[in-house]
Amino acid sequence: MPTPVWECEISCDGIAVAGRPASSPGAPVLASRIFVARDSTIGGVIHGASLAIIVTLNSGISINAEWTTVYRFVQKPFPSDPFTWVDIQQPLMPGGPWASMSIIEPDGNNGASFFNGGLISITKDFDSSQFVFSTPLGGVTVPFVWLSDQPPLTSNPWVPDNGPLVANGFGHALAFQDDSIINSEATKWFNFFTRRNGLPFITCHLTSVDPGVWTGWNQSPYTPPFGYITSGGIIPTDDAQEVSRYRSKFIFTPPDFAHESASDEVRYFLAPTGEVMQALASVEVPEHGAIWFAYVYAATPDTLTGRVAYDNGKTWQERTIYQAMGSTNNSPSLLWEEPNLYAIWHDGVFILHSKSTDLGVSWSTAMPIAIATGSHPYVINSPDHGLAFYFYIDGSNNLQLIRSGTYGNDFIDASPHQVVTGIDAQTISAEIAADGTTLLVGYIQAGVWQQVRSRDWGLSWA
Repeated sequence: MPTPVWECEISCDGIAVAGRPASSPGAPVLASRIFVARDSTIGGVIHGASLAIIVTLNSGISINAEWTTVYRFVQKPFPSDPFTWVDIQQPLMPGGPWASMSIIEPDGNNGASFFNGGLISITKDFDSSQFVFSTPLGGVTVPFVWLSDQPPLTSNPWVPDNGPLVANGFGHALAFQDDSIINSEATKWFNFFTRRNGLPFITCHLTSVDPGVWTGWNQSPYTPPFGYITSGGIIPTDDAQEVSRYRSKFIFTPPDFAHESASDEVRYFLAPTGEVMQALASVEVPEHGAIWFAYVYAATPDTLTGRVAYDNGKTWQERTIYQAMGSTNNSPSLLWEEPNLYAIWHDGVFILHSKSTDLGVSWSTAMPIAIATGSHPYVINSPDHGLAFYFYIDGSNNLQLIRSGTYGNDFIDASPHQVVTGIDAQTISAEIAADGTTLLVGYIQAGVWQQVRSRDWGLSWA
């Protein structure tokens, strides 16, 4: 099974940048946005294994200078100030020399990429041994080997592991060098997502309905790049949750800050507002090089959605498996038996099943399975023996099993076989062991993970 591809992204718009006053048209102004992703790798005690995209708008120090947008791709080797980052260096030739990576807006665009906002993302593809940074001006690829061979005194070398990369935070910085600016500077953020193989893994829309749970803003004065200032106070903020965006904003009015000043602020993600998906199932279709998922979005419980990839999860096609107004679909399972793909789930009343003969492009009319009462189905199959095993929770909270040789059209058991008694309603886990004959079932009882097994195809359990 390929290692999952992880993608982290955020979008922003509504950008307004403090202008240069007529009294000092050459005064530089610098505004930055930062998007932070945390890699699972811990590359030593002092290494945070964080990556970030920093997008900066620079007004320059010339009267006639236009705005310039610059995207930098950085890593955070030390767990210190939120804006203390080290540029990722790229080799100009084998063994060096090295140079910082950035994408600079072409002349004449006057900061359009910054003012118009857009989506930025960082992707970790372990099987390809690379990170990919994407911006409105294009993207760059960073092979893992670069991170383990950075120039001395710039970064602690590290080698990414095969674990996840998750969106971790965002921030905002501003520096100005003038004594009479009366203005404010704001960004509006939305869609703070982490995806696993193209599917939402952790999401926060940054709306009033889905604001997420965050740390407080970590705000401090900072020293911006050469040519600006070396000291200054913290600029007041007006950060707030709006209906469809989160606003980060610096606001200042002389004489409160009648001097050069610079501030940065960053906050980190703690938890989603609620579950993105109520249920998720997957199956591989090796004969056709496909991976299939079935899931139910929390916001649309009346719809069972499917998604398929033919390139190890790099691109996906989403399709509707089932939709019925008023239904509350949950607990999907997927089975593949050449040439058919089967979906089994609970619609809030019945356990339903449907079949696709064209790899999920279309699905048969969903029909109830002949189980008197039951919920939370989980289904596995043994193609070598022509059997499918239908686990479910009955009305007395007992885990039951019933077997079929026709994928649910009928059953070979006159009555179900009881696996476990008195468990909480839940979607259990089950698989056929490596010996090809032992059934393993896992579940939670009284808060403790338990397992039982059967060596006679489900007739008895221990």
